[in-house]
Amino acid sequence: MENPKFVIHPAKGQYSGQFYFTLQAANGQVLVTSETYVDKHNVKEAIKDTIRCMLDSVSPTNGAPHIFDVYSADIKIDDRTGEN
Repeated sequence: MENPKFVIHPAKGQYSGQFYFTLQAANGQVLVTSETYVDKHNVKEAIKDTIRCMLDSVSPTNGAPHIFDVYSADIKIDDRTGEN
C-alpha cells in the first residue's frame, strides 16, 4: 500500500505563476488543498509546517491512530510543476 503524499501543483487562472499543494491519501483521494504560495520554497515550507502540526495534533498518550505515525520517515512530495 502506498503512503499518503503531498503533491505540489502549479496554480492556474488569476494565480498563474504561483503554487499550491494537496495531501492525497494512499488511494489518491485529495484530503487537503492549500492556499496558493508565490514560490516553491514557500509551498515546501508550508508542507513542512503542515506535517509538524499534524504530528503534534495527536498526543501519544491518547492512543489515537495518526496517518503519519508509521509513515513519518517516508513522507513523499510529488512535484508536478515541471520546474526544479
